[in-house]
Amino acid sequence: MSDTALSPVNRWLFPGWVIFAVVNTAAMFALPGQETIPFHFVYISIALVYGLQPWPLGRTYIILSLVAATTGAALAWHVKTGVIGWEETAEIPLMAILFLVMVWHVRRRVAATREARRYADSEHEMREMQKRFVRFASHELRTPVTVGRGFAELIRDAQPGTQAAQDAIVVLEEFDNLERIAARLLTLARMD
Repeated sequence: MSDTALSPVNRWLFPGWVIFAVVNTAAMFALPGQETIPFHFVYISIALVYGLQPWPLGRTYIILSLVAATTGAALAWHVKTGVIGWEETAEIPLMAILFLVMVWHVRRRVAATREARRYADSEHEMREMQKRFVRFASHELRTPVTVGRGFAELIRDAQPGTQAAQDAIVVLEEFDNLERIAARLLTLARMD
């Protein structure tokens, strides 16, 4: 599930956990009556490793099944030899359920992180498109405004004092407004 390349520490995380889990499971068999601590170490460590490096769901179920089976075998063996009572084996499904609840939360967090990243990427792309549009529109507005201004100035200067000259002055004022708008658009595009 992780989107990043595995670092050397992460590369050794799962194999290190397997060794830790095997040692603690062996301790459960070797220490009749004192299996509680190694039992919980196995489940705490699987939760920590999964939280740091989530696995695909199928692999998660297989690993959890192996952990439940091996730790359960140790507890069942101690029940059979009379060291502990059957009530102690109730922890096996409870710890498995607790781990599955944690898996559910981790998967929801990973999905939420991906969704947030997707939204952020989409937002960034939209901002870039908007900037390009504003920059393009500003430059595209300047060319026709400059051409129109030139023709309006020619009309104003060619026929001073006439109605056409006064109309050309109004057109030039409107071109001034358009140039200010284009300048604001360009300024907006340059702002980050």
